Amino acid sequence: MDPGDMAANLKKIRLDMLEPELQREITELAAEMGYETAVASSSSLHFLYRMYRAEKAKGERSAKALKKAEDMILRLSSLHHAITQREEQRRKNEVRRKIPLTLVEGGLNVSKKTRELLNSIGIDDESVIIKAEGLFGEKKIGERVDLVLSTTLGDELVKKVFAAYPETMLIPNDDDFISELDAMEGKRAVLDGWARSREMPLPVWADYTLTPGILIDTYEDITRQLDIPVPAPAPGKAGKEMTYRGKPMDPDDFMKVVKALGFAEIREANHGTLLKDAMGNIMCVQKAHRKQMELNPSTIKKKLQESGVDLDEFERTRRGLRL
Repeated sequence: MDPGDMAANLKKIRLDMLEPELQREITELAAEMGYETAVASSSSLHFLYRMYRAEKAKGERSAKALKKAEDMILRLSSLHHAITQREEQRRKNEVRRKIPLTLVEGGLNVSKKTRELLNSIGIDDESVIIKAEGLFGEKKIGERVDLVLSTTLGDELVKKVFAAYPETMLIPNDDDFISELDAMEGKRAVLDGWARSREMPLPVWADYTLTPGILIDTYEDITRQLDIPVPAPAPGKAGKEMTYRGKPMDPDDFMKVVKALGFAEIREANHGTLLKDAMGNIMCVQKAHRKQMELNPSTIKKKLQESGVDLDEFERTRRGLRL
């Protein structure tokens, strides 16, 4: 098997995902070939393939050294499936951490309508169905299912995402739930843009039709895994220091601030607006779906951090606009 066939798999694996002994072998191999300074615990193992290809092109390394690197690449690729499964479990655990549940399962009758609604978006996990009924009730579940089905993801992709990550339906706060849906639309747009710009299909691990969990990953993870360049944060402006102070905001007011920071609308989603700045950072801002709706501070902070916005700069701009 050619190492080049395995290159895409290596992008999905970081050094710190491996057992300590295997990490040691890799760092020793990198040192042996003169690349030790390029290796960090967070490094994608794709660097092994780049190292192998570069040294093979130079023709300066012995056949034995190249064979050692080749064997390591093939060995790591054989671990890809197991590591991918572990990553899927990590994503599920992250979703669960967002959902502080104290509901005791059992003894709760689930209505036929609730079951049909959740089944319609791919959720058939009995424990999730029971928790959803206890948390929200049939009417609220119906409203949430309508929100899910009215996204631009399409019924087929929706079912894949919620079948794999049914806990997403249990996010307690409505604004956070809608924000999660908006983010899925935005992440799909980023992935589609990557494929269009390179005129090539997405790698299997980033193809949301095959690996729906990629839509649960953060923007930071996606840009790192696809080697999408992300600019360094701009240095703070001179003048009076102003520290970020989280506060609830009307979605329209929030939009005014991020537009003043350089974001521009690129697409209207069913529940929000997709924005992009000159550096390529993406942000989704949901539309107000009820009177006096506000984005809570935790949602705002998450949006800003994922989109590369300096929190203190956001605060300066917000106060400058008197919002």
